[in-house]
Amino acid sequence: MAEFPLTPGGKLDREALPDPAAGRTDAPRNDTERKLAGIFQEIFPARSIGIRDNFFTMGGDSLRAFQLLTRIELVCGQRLSFAALARAATVEQLAALIDGRGDTETPHTHIVPLNLEAAGGPALFLVHGVGGSVHWYHALAELLKADFNVYGIQSPGMDEGEDAMIGADVECLARLYISEIKAVQAKGPYWIGGHSMGGIIAFEMARQLHAMGEEVALVANFDNWNRAADAPGFGTKLLRLTVHFLKLGTADKLRFLCDKMQWAKRCLDARLAPGRAGVRPLEEMKAANVKAAHRYVPGFYPGTLTLFRARQQAATALDDPLLGWNGLAEEIDVVEVPGNHYTLLGEPHVRTLADELRRRARPPGSSGR
Repeated sequence: MAEFPLTPGGKLDREALPDPAAGRTDAPRNDTERKLAGIFQEIFPARSIGIRDNFFTMGGDSLRAFQLLTRIELVCGQRLSFAALARAATVEQLAALIDGRGDTETPHTHIVPLNLEAAGGPALFLVHGVGGSVHWYHALAELLKADFNVYGIQSPGMDEGEDAMIGADVECLARLYISEIKAVQAKGPYWIGGHSMGGIIAFEMARQLHAMGEEVALVANFDNWNRAADAPGFGTKLLRLTVHFLKLGTADKLRFLCDKMQWAKRCLDARLAPGRAGVRPLEEMKAANVKAAHRYVPGFYPGTLTLFRARQQAATALDDPLLGWNGLAEEIDVVEVPGNHYTLLGEPHVRTLADELRRRARPPGSSGR
């Protein structure tokens, strides 16, 4: 615009302003897309929403996903699962699903396709963390799409009415997930990995696959501590966190407190969201996963554990370059990557992670990009 439209009184005439989405090639085209774009706008009020903007690359996490699915149920009258959102994460894809033009809900499985563009490429299976969702892996899956078909493995309890395995031990979860990945890929070699608790489960899956006589080409641990080596109680965590906080500069202290307040607000918003039973089932699932991770005592793995260690370690962590995994694998390949436990899978750090992962797990016939 050359100049802003004004009212006769000289003020900005907001009604005369053009629709910011009018000139976009990805503006909503039908009623369902307009409804969904409005819901996306509620969750990301500072963004201009296009129908091909990905919910997760915009910053969607498990709590925002809960809010999104709740609003979709209220506004569009259709209940969708977390797995469906992982497969259809844009306004365009969700509208096609709701209007019956996209893939319908598949028979229940914890396997969630994240990117299947590597024609003839092997599968890379990435296991959920304590929060249960696989949304953390979307950016990594996009960067690896030329080399791998990437699948996430989400936790039992992410969707309503699916709670038989909530609270199961890591060993039981590993057996369950192996049975499901074999439905996708019957024989090895297998490429598996996981962030946080997912690293523990992936390690146990590698042990069980090896015991079955299967080849494991990669077991990747994205910054996961062996809880059996260091599982500080509340008092120890609080003390370590306090020492860390006091060492921060004023700006970092404010940023730290702001992050905690924003997380608390999202938790409260999700809890108060109408339409579903509430966020409590997700909280119970997360608590059960935390307990399972702390109960797990890893055995020895006669292969290579590739440990992607975040450069910025948590204030509550001990100073151990092997994150407590020393002596638990025949070889441990430690790869330091930028970021911290929560940012290493996001931009811009995920690009380094993808490059390092590609170097260590380049499948036969890959592009080598």
